[in-house]
Amino acid sequence: MAYGVAEARAAARPRPEVPRETMSTPSSYFASMFALDLGETAATFVCIGAAFILGGAIGLERQIRQRNAGLRTVVLVAVGAAAFTHLGARLMGAEGETRIIAYVVSGI
Repeated sequence: MAYGVAEARAAARPRPEVPRETMSTPSSYFASMFALDLGETAATFVCIGAAFILGGAIGLERQIRQRNAGLRTVVLVAVGAAAFTHLGARLMGAEGETRIIAYVVSGI
């Protein structure tokens, strides 16, 4: 077989040995990326559930008094604000949570 100069040089170069335990398979990479932390998941559900209940109480009061923004509107705004705030806290910590709260308040 005839090899070119580039192939001959590549074949002559020794390949560095990589330990097997440092190599990660794509399945283990994605498994660690999507691993669920039950404590964080429970905190998310508690946060969104509390927003749903409290938003529902405020919305029910507005619905009874026949205001423009009723039960459905207030619940959706409360759950959306809680979801964005909690997501900001999980991704960027307390600083991200503070920024998102400021944006939610100015948006409402």
